[in-house]
Amino acid sequence: MSFLQNENDIKQWLNDYNITNYNISKDKATKYKYHYIVNVNGDVDISQKNLKEIPIKFGTIQGYFDCSNNQLTELSFSPKKINGYFYINNNNIKSLKGCCSNIRGIFDCSNNCIQRDSLRFLSKNHKNKIILNNNQELMTLQEKIRKKY
Repeated sequence: MSFLQNENDIKQWLNDYNITNYNISKDKATKYKYHYIVNVNGDVDISQKNLKEIPIKFGTIQGYFDCSNNQLTELSFSPKKINGYFYINNNNIKSLKGCCSNIRGIFDCSNNCIQRDSLRFLSKNHKNKIILNNNQELMTLQEKIRKKY
């Protein structure tokens, strides 16, 4: 995935998806010259937009972040911190690699294709409920555990 490299393109994308109250800054953590981070003082709702990728790197979201019901396959866009819920349900995500490391609300990643070996990418900072329902490989693992006990 490639992120948008031009601040005006980032603003246009944010405006196209009705994301307001944002702040764009250069990402000091990256070695690349033109990476930007978008912090949002509020909610981000880009659900049901038929998105295959999100070309923005998000930092802190003060509200919830909803990118459910799209066609996303990975989480490289994932914000660093979400002070509300994180909805990635009903996509085609196979791995939790790149997942937000600090979520204050519910983390719903149900109805995806999440592989069980990617559970290692979950952070200790996921303090609240994680919903993993209807991920085929995880369902098989849950069934094995139930039969064993």
